[in-house]
Amino acid sequence: AGISFVSGSYATWQRYKDGHLGTMLKAMNSTFLEAVESAPCILFIDEIDAFRTRTYRDDHGSSYSEKVTAALLEQLDGVAGREGVVVLAACNHPDRVDPAVIRSGRFDQHIQIGLPTTSELATILRQHLGKDLPDIDLTRLTSLVPGKTGADCAAALRMARTAARSAGRPLNEGDLRTALLGDQNGFPAPLRR
Repeated sequence: AGISFVSGSYATWQRYKDGHLGTMLKAMNSTFLEAVESAPCILFIDEIDAFRTRTYRDDHGSSYSEKVTAALLEQLDGVAGREGVVVLAACNHPDRVDPAVIRSGRFDQHIQIGLPTTSELATILRQHLGKDLPDIDLTRLTSLVPGKTGADCAAALRMARTAARSAGRPLNEGDLRTALLGDQNGFPAPLRR
């Protein structure tokens, strides 16, 4: 689309060199400046829930965390101007994000992405399988593993391919089934899927 992409996170900014507050804030500022200089640009902040809500208090690190969150708020407000930069963020725990961070004007839209459906898992598996196992019914197989994520399916496929390589043969449906469901040979027949 002809749009630049810049990313950052609390973890990458914090571990930059010595982790000192001033160094972290400088690294964060540098990322925002890079996005401005690369405009039009998408700036992606991963794991934004690492910026603790300022309502969370503990005896160790609260002052540091509050200063980091305040600096993020300043960057998001774009005091120096951020024309042409769209900021996106992702997290696993939106309830831990400071309400000031996700208010309108900073993040106008919030999209919750749930677990994939059976058919979506089948699509994910097909993508990772490529041309392997073209004739198996992936929807039937993924219906046996509700609650799995795309990452779970990718990991299972890696395990299945490893098992096939170790056995010195091509990947088969049994390899994938075992990797997704676990080895059920020790289960009584009525409990096997």
